[in-house]
Amino acid sequence: MVSANYYVRNYLGETFTAKAIHEVGPPDAAIYFQIIQCFCLTEQTLEPGEEREMVLLFRIDFTAPRELTDLVNLYTFYSLDSFPSDG
Repeated sequence: MVSANYYVRNYLGETFTAKAIHEVGPPDAAIYFQIIQCFCLTEQTLEPGEEREMVLLFRIDFTAPRELTDLVNLYTFYSLDSFPSDG
């Protein structure tokens, strides 16, 4: 199990409620990336100027090929009114 910390800040002049979607690359590696606990599973509300550390707990499946040496995990925050319905 691995823990990764992400830092977010609300640069807007108003309270912002959003939800994050993650993307794993390379695309064929996504099946081996297993989320245990993630801030992306719940709505996040930040006040104007608020900064927050958010934690991701994950593991890489033991069946992942040895050739898989690099994995990228990205997050995009969307306001609730623009959150993709298929995300």
